[in-house]
Amino acid sequence: MLIYGEQNFPHSVGFMADRPIYLVLIDSDSIFRLGLQTALQAQTPVGTVEVQPSLAIGLAKLQRIALEQGSPSPGQTPLALPDLVLVNLGSLVEDEGLAAVERSLRQFRQTLPELPMLALEYTQPPRLGLWAQRMNLSGYWAKGRSVPELVVVIKQVLRGQQVWTLAQADAIAPTSGHRAMGRGVLSRRFGQNPWSRTLNSGIQQIETQLRTLEHQRQSAQTPWIDQVWLAGWQRELHTTRWLLGRLGAASVATGEADSIWELENSSSVPLRSALEPGERERLQANAPIASPTTGKPMTGKPMTGNAMTGNAMTGNAMMGNAQALQTLLFDRIAQRIPPALLNLTDEPLEIDILNSAKRQELISTVLRCFGELLLDVRLSDLEADVLQDKRQELLLDLWQASLGDFLGRYSSLILDGQRVDLLPILLREQQNVERLILCSIPELATIWGVLLFGQPVLIDGVAYRPESPEAIDRLVWLTENLLITVANGVVQPLLNHVAEVEAIRQSFYDKRLLSTREIEKFRNNLSWKYRVAHVFREAQDIYESRYWLLGFGDRGIEKVSFYATRRQELTSLTPLQQSVTLMLEVRDAVAPRLQFLTSWVGSGVVYVLTHVIGKGIGLIGLGIIQGVGSSIQEVRNLGKSHSERKP
Repeated sequence: MLIYGEQNFPHSVGFMADRPIYLVLIDSDSIFRLGLQTALQAQTPVGTVEVQPSLAIGLAKLQRIALEQGSPSPGQTPLALPDLVLVNLGSLVEDEGLAAVERSLRQFRQTLPELPMLALEYTQPPRLGLWAQRMNLSGYWAKGRSVPELVVVIKQVLRGQQVWTLAQADAIAPTSGHRAMGRGVLSRRFGQNPWSRTLNSGIQQIETQLRTLEHQRQSAQTPWIDQVWLAGWQRELHTTRWLLGRLGAASVATGEADSIWELENSSSVPLRSALEPGERERLQANAPIASPTTGKPMTGKPMTGNAMTGNAMTGNAMMGNAQALQTLLFDRIAQRIPPALLNLTDEPLEIDILNSAKRQELISTVLRCFGELLLDVRLSDLEADVLQDKRQELLLDLWQASLGDFLGRYSSLILDGQRVDLLPILLREQQNVERLILCSIPELATIWGVLLFGQPVLIDGVAYRPESPEAIDRLVWLTENLLITVANGVVQPLLNHVAEVEAIRQSFYDKRLLSTREIEKFRNNLSWKYRVAHVFREAQDIYESRYWLLGFGDRGIEKVSFYATRRQELTSLTPLQQSVTLMLEVRDAVAPRLQFLTSWVGSGVVYVLTHVIGKGIGLIGLGIIQGVGSSIQEVRNLGKSHSERKP
């Protein structure tokens, strides 16, 4: 039996019984989201059920609607806010991490305090009930009851009552995202038993297959009938993955049945019995939100209606969109990665020595490690000004994580008759990799600032919103260049230390580059590239105020240049590099004049040749021709006279 709180929840809205209920469902599990949407829309009081894949995207849209209601455009009817927001905490915490969800919920409650929010958790055992109370939500609903009962709870929440179903397991829920990492216990469904490890392995294989199918579908050479077949295969794999996820949740519940109560056997308690006196008021106070420009806490009143304007609205919206922007960016990059990853540039790359499958695996590994690094930085609450000093350190962390995940942190090789660990040997190249490869990555501050703080993107001196098409296009190129460059940095230690090991050759290298001669030729080409780049190309790019980015095209890796202000780098060039810029400047100064002089001299030479020497030669030739003609005529006349003298 459910027990409802007696006091009205202050963030509720007036519920009109004579109209359908408008709901917004926020859930990252697409299959569960579709199923619950269909089931709720079949209930009589429920009208529209809009779905959103993440808190950041849902918050951005609701903020936009609230802003339009506060200042409607003339002749345009603003959209209506929903009556209630349903949030599947289990799937969101698993996919985004506890700290990220907590930050989004606090921002949601701060910017839209009058909009009720009901937390859902459909994983077993339930762990997030008390945590949902501490987040000042309108209620909590866990697995074990039917959809019609959920509709009854929705009605109760809309009338201002509180509904909380708390199990004993909720007592272990952390109170802050800083005490549990996003990839910790709450972000995983499976334990460490063999059954869970088998499920994890199966899910990883399914995700790998899904990525492969997506690449095949995106290929322009795939016939339409094959694309239809591949789409059906993808749906089957998504369904299988969802079922494995449910089995994983059930295995956790079975393994902990002795210490955790099932939800059906637990009683429901009102909110006031779960929070200490005064804690609720403290939670309702404005929580500081990091500024998108400085990263320092901002203070201010909750923004609703007309108050959601100006810089505060912009800052909160950008902060809320940072993680959604990362998801959008990573999805777009994953779709752009070509199957073959051919090098279409005019210079060799370290990853060229890998076979096609290993190149794909390496890029995917770097992308995954980059996402995990962003999550770790978010959990650490690093301020923007501190981040600027640590960006190179974070880049090294990304390189080390990618190197360890790609090769295996505990991989070993037999060298000189002894088995040695591979990773410590390769990590000795950190300084060379940083100096030759990682330091060449441009616009690191832009990448970190946008994906962590929602800062605007500066393009040709103009600041663009991070969600604008221009900013997205630039971010895609910047991030792809980061991924490819870090991937090159991962391969570089292999070439310097274990290039001749036969096991490495057979496992990683392209078949065309297996011979010792080809490997040495490849290494020499790379060495020459970096020598030329350090002395000539880098100085020329800085002098021309541009930088080159590596990115993914339709067939492989391409290179494109972008304008950038590099005045500060120009002043820090070495004497040899400055001499290169001086030669370029001299060439720019002399070349037009020399071209003009050459053109003028050439015109004079042409005139002399055609009008003086040419005419002279022509007259000589004419005289020769005339002389030859006269001689022929004389010969003919002589022949005629001789024939006439004969009898």
